[in-house]
Amino acid sequence: MRVFQKIILWLVILACIFASGELFLRVIWTNPYHGFLDRFLVLSEPKPNTDLIFNWPWGPIRYRVDSHGFINPSLIYDNPDFTIAFLGGSTTECMAVDENKRFAYLVGKRLSERFNKRINSLNCGLSGANTQHMLSILLNKVRFYKPQVCVMMLALNDMGTLFRRTSYAHFNVIETTHITAVTLLNYLASRSHFFGLIRKTYMDYAQTQQNEKITGDIKICDAPNMPPTAQCNGYCEEFKKNLRLFIHICRDSGITPVLMTEAANWRTKNGNFAQAVLDDESIDCFASFNDAIRTVAREMNVVLIDMQAGLSNHEDFFYDGLHYTAAGSEKAAEFIVENLVSSSIVSFPQ
Repeated sequence: MRVFQKIILWLVILACIFASGELFLRVIWTNPYHGFLDRFLVLSEPKPNTDLIFNWPWGPIRYRVDSHGFINPSLIYDNPDFTIAFLGGSTTECMAVDENKRFAYLVGKRLSERFNKRINSLNCGLSGANTQHMLSILLNKVRFYKPQVCVMMLALNDMGTLFRRTSYAHFNVIETTHITAVTLLNYLASRSHFFGLIRKTYMDYAQTQQNEKITGDIKICDAPNMPPTAQCNGYCEEFKKNLRLFIHICRDSGITPVLMTEAANWRTKNGNFAQAVLDDESIDCFASFNDAIRTVAREMNVVLIDMQAGLSNHEDFFYDGLHYTAAGSEKAAEFIVENLVSSSIVSFPQ
């Protein structure tokens, strides 16, 4: 007991010495590093090596991410004849759809069968991601996998981002203090079984919380209610700038860019699932963002796959008005394949 008391006493003494020294230095010395924080650009990607099971109302769905940060199945062939990358948010991610029915995977599979070629289809979708995130993914990761085609489908997430923040400025910038704890834990978990167990316990707890959340009503909780039309038009102009930048990066990297509108069925309620609720102005603004995609595609002579026009009239394709059911994902894959082939974006010499 006396040893324990001595340890506590020494710890108190050391704390007092440190505090006294800190106060003394603050009086006599100007710290040139005070308030200075390193800043980092965050690569917003699916967390590599994730392997989770989510219990959706229609059954358990496995969600796996490979070591490169692509949603499985993606890198099927080591030496593919052709590679397509899909950039987008949760509507590309398709977390609620069986991994073998997600449209990004099915596009590659059906094209492989059609042309008898080895075709990889990279799923880079991430819930909540917007075009600013995906530009970083394209520039800092995807282009190094040398895809021949890169497809981007985003609208609602950018609409919500610009409504809440008014611009994309500093969107991916995180200060050191905000990421140090998580980064340190992840690093230690990769080096130590003890910290690996701590991280695994946390991930299991997070999955349980997520499963409890999705067991209830399925709906988009953060769908924004938009301000008047004039402000929406201004946001669309900002959105167009990122679309054009996406096209320029692709072309400068030898990649063929493809734009897709985002399909939704806001006004028709699917009786089997809860429906996301947007007011009329928000629905109109969402339509304006899709129109912005069509405009940029036309202006810059880029192939457009109009998912909104092709799929939105089918209520059974969406479980909440926006996110695909298995049937919707399969139809999306079919629609995308036909557009890629008919536009000669994907073709092989006979």
